Amino acid sequence: MELKNVTIGYLNEKFQTGMVTQGKMLYRFERENIGKKICIIDEDKAIDIDDFNNEYEIIKRDEYNRIENDIDILTKYAFEMEEVDTKTAKTYKKRVKQYKKLNR
Repeated sequence: MELKNVTIGYLNEKFQTGMVTQGKMLYRFERENIGKKICIIDEDKAIDIDDFNNEYEIIKRDEYNRIENDIDILTKYAFEMEEVDTKTAKTYKKRVKQYKKLNR
């Protein structure tokens, strides 16, 4: 489990690109960012450090930078993840331990 600064948002409208790859139509999604939150990264989800009930699915991409997830426009996703400085990590150390204790 890692602590990261994560950009949270929605994937809104999808637009056909007109390209077909391996028998599948490719789409482009319009992205709407809500903001950044400090999250615990646990497998394929990001959990808000301040409220463990807020979970965000991490967008997975293939080697061609295409989204592999099934997209739901009502779901909040975790997009970009950045490292958290050591001072911030120390501040949230107790919350990370509490999360680990609750999920074992």
